[in-house]
Amino acid sequence: MKNMEMIMAEALARKFHDTYERLAPKFGYKTRKDTRTFDPHSPNGKLMIAVCAEIIRERDGSFFL
Repeated sequence: MKNMEMIMAEALARKFHDTYERLAPKFGYKTRKDTRTFDPHSPNGKLMIAVCAEIIRERDGSFFL
């Protein structure tokens, strides 16, 4: 993964995670205590970054334009 792509993917994953955590209670969903804080080094964090990187690649970076 290219450096800039990695930075963008982690930023998107972090934003998604934080937004998800904030909105979850409004939808009656209680998130897991052990994943409430985004950890880019955890299996969950690595998966989220990988998913975001794939989305960015598919969109050729235009997702952020």
